[in-house]
Amino acid sequence: MSGFVFVCVATISVTLFTLYLYTWMHVLDEGGQPWWAVFVPYYNLVCALRSVGYSGWLALLWFVPLGNLVLCIGVHMEAARAYNKGPFTTLGISLVPPVFMPLLLLER
Repeated sequence: MSGFVFVCVATISVTLFTLYLYTWMHVLDEGGQPWWAVFVPYYNLVCALRSVGYSGWLALLWFVPLGNLVLCIGVHMEAARAYNKGPFTTLGISLVPPVFMPLLLLER
């Protein structure tokens, strides 16, 4: 029984992660950044910042306690704003990104 549960949870996790990556590929592509940047650690953060209109140097805040939280919410807020979404979508993206990020592409 536990093997079946593991397979189900793993399948759902991989599916949500793939959908999340696909969504960020579109966000970066529409922001003028290369889509393949999603797969390069830390460079994807710089590209995400640039695609929503922030300076790439703000990626250094990622290493500051609480600065990374502010940075994450700011990027999610600007991404939601680019797709004409409100503050509740920003809150959803910040709390449960694999579920709410694909919603940006569905309701275009």
